[in-house]
Amino acid sequence: MHIRPEIPHWVVWVVMAAFAAACIYCAVIDLRERIIPNRITYPMGIISIVLAPVLWSNWTTHLICGFGVGLFFFLLANFKVRGQYAMGMGDVKLYTVAGFALGLGALPCVLISTLVGSIEGIVILVKKGTSTQIAHGHHICIGILIMLALGIQGVIA
Repeated sequence: MHIRPEIPHWVVWVVMAAFAAACIYCAVIDLRERIIPNRITYPMGIISIVLAPVLWSNWTTHLICGFGVGLFFFLLANFKVRGQYAMGMGDVKLYTVAGFALGLGALPCVLISTLVGSIEGIVILVKKGTSTQIAHGHHICIGILIMLALGIQGVIA
């Protein structure tokens, strides 16, 4: 994430802290109720789109990544696995928001969330001996939080 030089870093920290708090809230709700509320993802997405040109020097990349990631997961969510949809639309919206907020950092975010979800799925499969539905929102949020931490610290571009 390339922060605009004229923007104080504390402003980015405040925005990203609020984004992280909303992300944690989404994860908790998804674990409890198996739904990612639109009342959280829509404002996160709109704020990410509006703030992209203000905060990031490469803001067009953030917008392209948001729409690209969203489209990819929208198409993926419409495939059925064993007669059920593999992903809910709340997960799609959360991935889209990740694309808007993280830019190219959304790609490693997807890999991290997939890895964490796969590990949890294997553990559940071994414990229960059967396949079961797993909430995926908290995996996405873990990926977002890791990428936010790395991006703000300048570890990733």
